[in-house]
Amino acid sequence: MDDLKNKNIVFYDGSCGLCHGSVQWLLKVDKNRALYYATQQGDYFSSLTERPLNLDAIIYYRKGMVYEAAEALAMICLDLGGRWRFFYGLWKVLPGALSRYLYYVIAKRRYGIFGKATSCKLPSIEERARMLS
Repeated sequence: MDDLKNKNIVFYDGSCGLCHGSVQWLLKVDKNRALYYATQQGDYFSSLTERPLNLDAIIYYRKGMVYEAAEALAMICLDLGGRWRFFYGLWKVLPGALSRYLYYVIAKRRYGIFGKATSCKLPSIEERARMLS
């Protein structure tokens, strides 16, 4: 578990269609393989954070720090590097209340828009190494 404390882990709602699609997208754009993935409902979440489940928000564990919702997305963009850093910069200039509001407007409606995940794409061998369960 100690080696996980130095990793960047995206914790997502394992039953959310939007979340599953987002993880698939991140696996494609994360060229540096900087991110690992696990559901909030899994053992890694409770072992690395003392936070209660918040299935309305993505949680980003970044080398010992925990970020949530819009702030998590901004930090993920920062770690993706390249052109994605633009979105981190955009988040920095937006008022915090506005970015949180926009995030939660989508989060509260995600099941209605994107549905619930009933199955998952089988990850490739390379992708499997980044999925923590």
